[in-house]
Amino acid sequence: MLKGYTQPRTPLGKSSLLSEPPWHFAGDALVVEYETDEAKAAAFLPEGLELESARCAVYFMDWQYASDQEYMDPVCSQYRETLFLLSARYEGKPIAYCPFIWVSQDKSMMRGLIQGWPKSGMLAGCPRKFPAFPLNSYGVSDTGPEYRGPGI
Repeated sequence: MLKGYTQPRTPLGKSSLLSEPPWHFAGDALVVEYETDEAKAAAFLPEGLELESARCAVYFMDWQYASDQEYMDPVCSQYRETLFLLSARYEGKPIAYCPFIWVSQDKSMMRGLIQGWPKSGMLAGCPRKFPAFPLNSYGVSDTGPEYRGPGI
């Protein structure tokens, strides 16, 4: 009998693209909220949904995941993801509808498709931050050129 959570299934079940859930995630995200033309946004909604407002968001994410059945393997478990959300309503209740997600890792794409997300593969862009000056707990540099000293 063939075993495995996803394809390819094998007699030992060790070749599956994904291990079984649960999956645990950690990462960084940059979220940009914006308003767009309502008629154009509504064109991306499937039947049964209606546009709530012109408010939208795009997420740029740098993720890492692990399951209970595998070791942290950066080559396989780190990926980037870009997704769009539209503010919509379903049966009168507000929801966030996702028409697009692009991911840089085939494992992420497979997991998303299993969960019903509209993922497709590509080199998803995620602006990475490498601060020249470390930020304190208030999100302000204590050493950067804009720093004026405590209480100044």
